[in-house]
Amino acid sequence: MGVIRLFLAASVLQSHVFAHILAPNGLIIDNTITLGMAGGYAVMFFFVISGFLISFVLEEKYDRPGGVADFYQARAIRIYPLWWSVWIVAALLFGFARRQHILDFLTSFFLIGSDSRASFWSYPLPHFELFPIGTALGWSLATELLFYIVAPFLLRSNRACIVVFVASALFREIINRIFPLPGTDLYVWNAWAYCFFPSTVLFFLLGHLSRELFKKFPMPNWMAFSGLAVVAASCLLQDGAYAFENIGFYFAILVFAAALPAIFEATKDNAVSNFLGDLSYPLYLTHGLLLVALVDRPTPLNHVMHLIMKKSEAWAPAVWPRAILISFCVFALAMLVSVITRFAVEIPMSQAFRAVLTRLRSVRPVVRRAIRYPTN
Repeated sequence: MGVIRLFLAASVLQSHVFAHILAPNGLIIDNTITLGMAGGYAVMFFFVISGFLISFVLEEKYDRPGGVADFYQARAIRIYPLWWSVWIVAALLFGFARRQHILDFLTSFFLIGSDSRASFWSYPLPHFELFPIGTALGWSLATELLFYIVAPFLLRSNRACIVVFVASALFREIINRIFPLPGTDLYVWNAWAYCFFPSTVLFFLLGHLSRELFKKFPMPNWMAFSGLAVVAASCLLQDGAYAFENIGFYFAILVFAAALPAIFEATKDNAVSNFLGDLSYPLYLTHGLLLVALVDRPTPLNHVMHLIMKKSEAWAPAVWPRAILISFCVFALAMLVSVITRFAVEIPMSQAFRAVLTRLRSVRPVVRRAIRYPTN
């Protein structure tokens, strides 16, 4: 599964490479050259994976006295050390797009509520300026955190999960009828259907429910990996050519969710896959800063970008090969930054953060309570 997570992070990167590098230089092929996975699609697939993994760890690791508190601590250690590191670096190097309101500062730093603030503070216009330049993807971490908060209680009952899943799907359908794509301003649709937790929680629950279904009806590996090939074919046929809400997207994500448990079981002990998966989070968080340094600021990396553009024109003058060469060079730089970030920042910062939280919890008694998954 780690390879899939890295691929999804690379798909988000490639969508931004298209928007900030390829398109401004006229290197437009068909639609976006997004590896068959538009950035918005990739985020929703990430939510499915997150729902599955949270379902797994809650049952396997935290179904015991004190499990809820330990789960919250583990999730905080996973999200905040790297996020705060990236936030501080971005704020110091690139600043903010405009003067910050105190609520902008607080919600972007602590994440909780930043997705709703980004969507509705300046509605119908977006308000991603609350994040330091290059870190607007933090809105998706805010959505993740909301799911983490409710998951220990919601996932106890499959009946409750199904009710919430159906309610979220119905809400999403209503939103799509009120603000259909194409035809509606994309900012308005994003506010209600892309960044709004009630309309995206269904994707998290899809990951959980697929795991529950797998426990009763296991899928053989050959079928799961065949399903993954079908997902890839479906996404490649679209390649961002259609509006976000279409039958191809939902077909792909449903097949992906169904195949996910078997793929996880087949790959969970693969060291290479796990290593690549560990790079997905630093790649996801740092590539925005990298693109700002490559394109928008007079930095040494900006000179590197000019060299890449110049050499690519000489080596591959045709549009298609040149776009691929540029994309590959940016991906290679992004992976280098991710590896450095993983070992020089994320791991030591997470260890320090864990030590602090453990110390704080040892000073203050914690009410210990068991959790059970599922009850019905």
